[in-house]
Amino acid sequence: MSGHVVVTGAATGIGAAVTERLLADGTHVIGLGLDGQEGRAQQSRAERDGLPYAFHDVDVTDEAAVRGVFSRITRLTGVVNCAGVYPRPQRLEDVSLADFRAVMNVNLTGTFLVCRAALPLLRTSGGGSIVNLASVHARSAAPGHGPYAASKAAIVGLTRQIAVDYAQDRIRANAVLAGSVDTRITREAIAAAGSPEALGLSYARTALGRIAESHEVAAVVAFLLGPDASFITAAEMVADAGLTARIL
Repeated sequence: MSGHVVVTGAATGIGAAVTERLLADGTHVIGLGLDGQEGRAQQSRAERDGLPYAFHDVDVTDEAAVRGVFSRITRLTGVVNCAGVYPRPQRLEDVSLADFRAVMNVNLTGTFLVCRAALPLLRTSGGGSIVNLASVHARSAAPGHGPYAASKAAIVGLTRQIAVDYAQDRIRANAVLAGSVDTRITREAIAAAGSPEALGLSYARTALGRIAESHEVAAVVAFLLGPDASFITAAEMVADAGLTARIL
């Protein structure tokens, strides 16, 4: 797959896996994120291998910074919003307004700002694809994840609206509802909680009996960006090893 794609949260976790997959497929990638050290190392590896990649240290919640980086992009065929935060579990009455706003700011507002800045470029490029990383929390509840679930459900709604409003511009928009993925954020959250079960995770509840590797989610993203998904828009692509298909 060729093209020019912006990936947020590009230096770590699912974003890094998406970046690696797209570069391997011959895509020009512009990575955005706050993990500057990892991002620069990522760019150095790409340059060494002759791959078209540039990383920009950008806070996706900073409207001026987002507009600034997109103002320097001349062609765009895709956007992948991976940047996000995963707070520690708390019952809703224990969540401060500041903590709630922090989660919504990164997960939802950051996605909104990036999509808004990208849409004119996608239109002038003749169309393209937006893929937003949501979560199974958008559909199903686990104890103590109110702000996170709210942010991911809102991302699904925003994605659907973009798909409807911009279909005439040949812009598709889809959300990936991922289950648990073996990333640094997941591992740190499990360590803080003491066990997967304490975090509300039970890998045995998935039909496949395991969580995802980040490259498996990246493969779903690459499909949605590519021509084989040309008839798919406003979709909620679930990649959760069958977790939400089970009652018990």
